[in-house]
Amino acid sequence: MNVILILAVCALSTCFIWSISSDRAGPVALSLASLLVGAPLLIRSIQREPVLNRLLFPILAWQVCLVVFHLVWLVPFYAQAGIDALSYHQHAVHLAGQMRGGEWRSIPYGIGNMAVVLPTALLYAIFGPAFQAMFLVSAMVGLGGAILLYRAFAMWQPAGRCRLYALILFFLPSLGVWRTLYGKDSLVMLGLGLACYGYSAWLARHRGADLGKTCVGVVGLVLVRPHVGFMVATALVATELWRRGDRKRGFLIRHAAAALLFLLAFAWFGQVAKTYVSLKEDSLEGMLEVGIANGRGNAVGGSVLANPDLHGLMDYMRFLPEGLVRLFLRPFPWEAHNANAWLAALENVFLVMFMLRSLLLWPSLLRNLRRQPYCLFSLMMMLQLMLAFSLLTNLGLVSRMKAQIYPFLLTLVVASPKWSGPGATVETRRRQASWVARPEAVLAR
Repeated sequence: MNVILILAVCALSTCFIWSISSDRAGPVALSLASLLVGAPLLIRSIQREPVLNRLLFPILAWQVCLVVFHLVWLVPFYAQAGIDALSYHQHAVHLAGQMRGGEWRSIPYGIGNMAVVLPTALLYAIFGPAFQAMFLVSAMVGLGGAILLYRAFAMWQPAGRCRLYALILFFLPSLGVWRTLYGKDSLVMLGLGLACYGYSAWLARHRGADLGKTCVGVVGLVLVRPHVGFMVATALVATELWRRGDRKRGFLIRHAAAALLFLLAFAWFGQVAKTYVSLKEDSLEGMLEVGIANGRGNAVGGSVLANPDLHGLMDYMRFLPEGLVRLFLRPFPWEAHNANAWLAALENVFLVMFMLRSLLLWPSLLRNLRRQPYCLFSLMMMLQLMLAFSLLTNLGLVSRMKAQIYPFLLTLVVASPKWSGPGATVETRRRQASWVARPEAVLAR
């Protein structure tokens, strides 16, 4: 391990020297540096999970295909209409020049877009502008988030359900495309993954380190998309207050401490999210007004649908079924007029058929939500995200935003309601690990 670390440091030093010696070497140097740091961590994380270890090559190959798809097709296709990644890149190039000139006091700090621009500017200040390389960096960040989401699910489920969850989570086209895109989405995936994995581990082991991972993930989400971070804090508070505690010694103290911590985070992040979305009043009507304004503000492009005039909560409740149909079913196959719309329509058909096939498990799962608190947390997250995105009118943006819903929706659909919890899962994964390491010894038993 020490030899690998020494070799990685030497390679990073070589990339840095190469990048400052040539203006054109920045993209290659940043790509190599990110691979030297990220690839070993990702491969090691995948190999720690027996189910993912068998999918190692397909996962990596699919990730490479996604990066190529972005650089060859998606970015040129949307370049003329404007794409967020280009604006992030241009802003980061400007800030990188200020960093190299020592003008640190003139650099703006903030949340939202700046959470993407500032890390990019720091990398550009070291290696030089490298727009294409940032897609590779974002791909590894998003893949890391997906691995953490899988680990959060796998802690409570048997191997068969874990494999099904992994196949959809890692290979669903929209999830792969949006977690690979350079911008907020990959960072949101990482924040969600860290928060979910930390909380799932906290539910299973009640260790302070797991609680710390949860808080780091939520803080990261607040820096990128404060409203999503606030939703996670809300789901954490609701789950901690609702779930049934066990009889382990010291559980009540740890449970009360976690609930208090999540309540403080809920209050603090709520104020940050309120300022970020320009919420005028703390009420359901105020949130509805923000959602309607957000839907109108993003009504740009050829895939825009109009919302009816909504003048109160009752109007919104009547509109909600239509909004949920738009969120999960549009575009319909007969509405698709280009390759991107066709892909989205076919994916919607697949997901609807998959959910209908799993519909028989839903009543049992809902009855056992208190038995599986991570499923309760996923249900709270899914409901909040559905309500938040139901007023979006741009189908392209709808496809982008609902990628955040899929990990929680899949948790509810794929999870086995008869599985008792993390104890049996740990034993199952231990047997799988021994099978992967020494199959002959296992057979001899």
